[in-house]
Amino acid sequence: MATRRSEVRVNVYDLLPPGHVSSFLWHIGNGLLHSGVVVNGKEYAYGGHDRRGVTGVYWMTPGLEPPGGTFRCGILHGYTLLTEEEIDDVVTEVSPPSHDSQIHDANSQRSRPLTSSSVLLGICFLTIATTLPHISVSA
Repeated sequence: MATRRSEVRVNVYDLLPPGHVSSFLWHIGNGLLHSGVVVNGKEYAYGGHDRRGVTGVYWMTPGLEPPGGTFRCGILHGYTLLTEEEIDDVVTEVSPPSHDSQIHDANSQRSRPLTSSSVLLGICFLTIATTLPHISVSA
């Protein structure tokens, strides 16, 4: 079976209502942002779900805007040769338990909040073995 090369893209969404404030914040590199990573036709993201109190990693149709959100940009991050099964394994590896909203740092014995960026970085790193360029994505 031939190996298929797939794009790894990062989609960024603005969660603020469209208007002057969100436009201004976007232009200075800030805002209330959400991100997802697209691999093999699925967009993986971390965050809340339709069910109250449920959070975690999920996948959706690429480019589907979160409720009230606006698609801001898509960034080609690279390519992967991983199969769909291997990508599912990566997602499982970087996914915290659904009740855990902290990343635990064994070196410093401290925790920091888990965000969509944290999970996104893990998926990007493990699928193409590089890290994202520094971008400010804070939701």
